[in-house]
Amino acid sequence: MIDLLSTNEKLSDRSLRILIEASGRSVPLARHALRKSGHNLRVALVTLKLNVDVAKAKQLLKSAAAICAVPWENFNEH
Repeated sequence: MIDLLSTNEKLSDRSLRILIEASGRSVPLARHALRKSGHNLRVALVTLKLNVDVAKAKQLLKSAAAICAVPWENFNEH
């Protein structure tokens, strides 16, 4: 549900509830994070959990995606 698209009020409310529960933050902070992230739940969660701005959250998520894209067999056990 982290990639939930807030296409209507019901889904926007669900995004807010998910963010509040996952981050442990207040309604106003979660609402602000969602607005600042362009209603991107994944970015908003990273901003709240790591206390970073939107640009840094996007950078971290991009780096994490790149790491996850590397096949497991490419990692050495040294």
